[in-house]
Amino acid sequence: ADVASRFVNSGMNISRAQMNALPPALRTAFLNGFAHALHGVFLSGVVVAAVGFALALLLREVPLRKREQPTRTTDHEQPASN
Repeated sequence: ADVASRFVNSGMNISRAQMNALPPALRTAFLNGFAHALHGVFLSGVVVAAVGFALALLLREVPLRKREQPTRTTDHEQPASN
């Protein structure tokens, strides 16, 4: 109970020294729980990325605006002023 009381207000801000101070059974349980939680986070990220990719594939392709090619004029030619 003494070791657990030191971590009541720390949240997930546990230092390496604090983790090493935990009894071996509690340290193993903490690390396993942390790793298990991260597994779910990464799987959720994969799902979000896959949904975003699928939605991007459904976007309609809009062609870029086409403009006329500029005409070349030489130095001595003047464009028509009509």
